[in-house]
Amino acid sequence: IKTIFKMTDSRTKISVVSYINTWPFLYGIQHFEEAQKTFNPQLDYPAECARKIISGEVSMGLIPVGGLLLVPNYSIITDFCIGASKHVCTVMIFSNSPLKKIKKLILDYQSTTSVLLARILVEKYWKLNLEYDYLSTETDVAAIANDSAVLIIGDRCFDLQKKFSYSADLATAWNDFTGLPFAFAVWVAKRDVPENIIGVLQKSLKWGLSNTNAAIEKYNKPERLESTEIKSYLTNCIHFDLNAERKKAIEKFLTLAQTITKK
Repeated sequence: IKTIFKMTDSRTKISVVSYINTWPFLYGIQHFEEAQKTFNPQLDYPAECARKIISGEVSMGLIPVGGLLLVPNYSIITDFCIGASKHVCTVMIFSNSPLKKIKKLILDYQSTTSVLLARILVEKYWKLNLEYDYLSTETDVAAIANDSAVLIIGDRCFDLQKKFSYSADLATAWNDFTGLPFAFAVWVAKRDVPENIIGVLQKSLKWGLSNTNAAIEKYNKPERLESTEIKSYLTNCIHFDLNAERKKAIEKFLTLAQTITKK
């Protein structure tokens, strides 16, 4: 009697957002030797990262900070984040009319954080009374009505910059509103993940950031943007350090978000 053993992947499942701003992190997880042996990375959009942590499908992941409201018994596990100071360039509201003339905001389904951030700014900073709707995969973003605006996150923002008359960078608006930078996503694990696994993640992320040029060369195929444009974006728009000010911003955001979600 033959016994057939099925090979299983014993590496730790980790969810990683698959946007340009995560390329240095992804490069570290996929190419740092110790990380290759430790992690089984899964590429997801931000809201899916949060869902997988909540459901237990993965042990750790880069999740949008809005997802922290939904993840029980979590721990922020590294000194790194996807953050911004005064502009981010890839969390944007686009429209063909000034915001004060907008009646509806169409929200991107890919990130709960950006949706909550947009609503905080709309209701508490800009003090607008808008109707909300959600993008679908069938939505023709470039054909939205003149009295509507659309929230877009991620790499798609680069293509839309020249297609609309007006745009608002949400990191800029948040900084104007609060005086703080922002952290859009942080590395989170359930509390039972071993310290040595977390240590490997920390080392791999640091190594990936020190090899940003190699990450761009690896993942910019087919070429989405000029490599110099991507390097400028990763250097000038995205800030990867989870410092005290960004931690303070997360606390303020979560407090404000709870007042929004009760409506």
